[in-house]
Amino acid sequence: MIAALSPYLLTTREPAAMVAMLLADHVVTVVPSPDGVATRETVGRAAGSIPSYLELLESWSWSMPLWQAGAIASDFEGDDAIDDIRAALVQIETDDRFAAMRPLMHAALEDTGEVYLRRFADDLLKAGPDPAISVPVAAGLDRYAGRLGLIVVRGEPSSVAAKQESGLMRTIARFAVPALMQAGGQRLLVAREELRDELDALRDAIDDGDEGSIRTAAGAVNDAVERIAEDLTRVTDPDEPRTILGMASVTLAELPAEAVQRSSCLAAGRMLGRDASFESVTDGAIVRTMVVRRMGSRTGR
Repeated sequence: MIAALSPYLLTTREPAAMVAMLLADHVVTVVPSPDGVATRETVGRAAGSIPSYLELLESWSWSMPLWQAGAIASDFEGDDAIDDIRAALVQIETDDRFAAMRPLMHAALEDTGEVYLRRFADDLLKAGPDPAISVPVAAGLDRYAGRLGLIVVRGEPSSVAAKQESGLMRTIARFAVPALMQAGGQRLLVAREELRDELDALRDAIDDGDEGSIRTAAGAVNDAVERIAEDLTRVTDPDEPRTILGMASVTLAELPAEAVQRSSCLAAGRMLGRDASFESVTDGAIVRTMVVRRMGSRTGR
């Protein structure tokens, strides 16, 4: 099970991000880079010249052990989502079905270099107020995941667009699973190792898409977490983030491949007082997704 995760969710450390980093074999996210390829050298140079980009990387620093272990990466088998994000933007700009979105678009993601990185980093740090960036990122990530067979992890729908999107979903399964809602990267790695067998069974069940098998495997993960909960939440280093163990409700579903554009177009049309109707997509392309909603939690001692 390979999960595609929005960099917005990683930046704000949403429950969806924490669940993805526990459940998935590997997580792929988007790392802005000046030439479209995120390497240690390009990222380091950008951090040295763009304050907001450095701030973004610092906000991700808690997850560094996961990057170093290969649990999180900016690509899957050498293929990243940047071209898909730009293709999604071009589609919004050229496909008349999505014309209602165009007044909100600008060229922030069309260029490379410092202006692009600064705008992208600023928007990630502000949790996505600029739809000219956040919408193509979400749509491109769906496009990328559909192309490579990944599962896109989504947070609880709260915006108008996200709620519109929920109406396009076809539910495959619903289940509850324990997760470290707040934890340092090293603690997450420990949990992944301690729960390896149970997580592998759940990952296989999610890939197969059988609801009964998924619920059985999720129950086994819950039982295993209960056995080691005290160790998982024990405070051993005063500098480590406090560990919060909780439960999440997860909906495994399928969406039309252009669900982000369609739902954002409807939301934009409503906001701008314009007609946002359009013909349905008929090519049958879909993307698999997991929608994560937080339930209860308990803190470490």
